[in-house]
Amino acid sequence: MKPKILIQVKNVTKHFDEDEKRVQVLRDINLDVREYEFLMLLGPSGSGKSTLLRLLTGLEEPDSGSVKKTNANISFVFQDFALFPWLNVEQNIRFGLDMNNVHGGLKNRIVADLVAEMGLQGFERAYPRELSGGMKQRVGIARALAMSPKIIFFDEPFSALDTFTEVKLRQEVLKIWREHKVTVVMVTHSVEEALLMADRIAVFTARPGTIEKIIDNPFPRPRNVHSKQFVAMVEKISKMVE
Repeated sequence: MKPKILIQVKNVTKHFDEDEKRVQVLRDINLDVREYEFLMLLGPSGSGKSTLLRLLTGLEEPDSGSVKKTNANISFVFQDFALFPWLNVEQNIRFGLDMNNVHGGLKNRIVADLVAEMGLQGFERAYPRELSGGMKQRVGIARALAMSPKIIFFDEPFSALDTFTEVKLRQEVLKIWREHKVTVVMVTHSVEEALLMADRIAVFTARPGTIEKIIDNPFPRPRNVHSKQFVAMVEKISKMVE
């Protein structure tokens, strides 16, 4: 049975104005986002990965080509956390629920469950300035999950974190993906991270970004990052994105 296509990108091109010049950021992008998959957008800095992510969410429009989306509920987790500094942890998590007039009792249960799931107990009344980077990103993920999304978009969510926290949150995001049965689309510049987490990897060239290859991850889960096969694949893909 073929997987359901949630988003279909066809022949997409995108330009931006930079230093009074018209710069092509993406060129002739073709990509499908499939239901329940973990899709990674991998490439060097400036290759248009985050721009494509915004196109997939509808935050940007292509200059040419098309992005066809199903009417699926989506959420976004940002690289810089993007929490509201005047709201505490609970209030940040419930922000989307408030905007959508979710019933008070249901809203409280959703927030309480997510506080527990993301290990935020005891920090419910804390403000973003009082939290570590890892805790801030946990709040951002909880806020995304509160809306029961079908697709979650992550824009390099671990890049501002220390190595220990990064490793731990990777595992937690994989657990969320499995247990919540969502589709995940994530931007990364780390080949190892892409191979560790993704079902498929869209490998980008340098600007103007094109998709050089879409790789079906050959490794079963859980993945052994120290195996000879894994290390060899990291080296192979790294040469593609140099």
